[in-house]
Amino acid sequence: MYQASRLPLWERVFHIVGDSMIIWLWHHLLIVALGLLTLLGLVIYLVVSGIRQKNVAKAVWPVVIFCSCLGLVYFAMSCAIMD
Repeated sequence: MYQASRLPLWERVFHIVGDSMIIWLWHHLLIVALGLLTLLGLVIYLVVSGIRQKNVAKAVWPVVIFCSCLGLVYFAMSCAIMD
């Protein structure tokens, strides 16, 4: 394998762009993961508080919203990967 400094100029450009795209992708995946973890924590809190109040509707709707958000994220990421 060539070192980056020994690659021809046109290959160096693609090498640099490839590295920045990987960093960009991981950056966005990290933001999505942190957002989903925060949403999951909120769902757990709302479900527990709904169960404590013995109100089934208050315990169910956060789970539905969380699953909807997961579906939207999965759809968006699968569309982004397929393009």
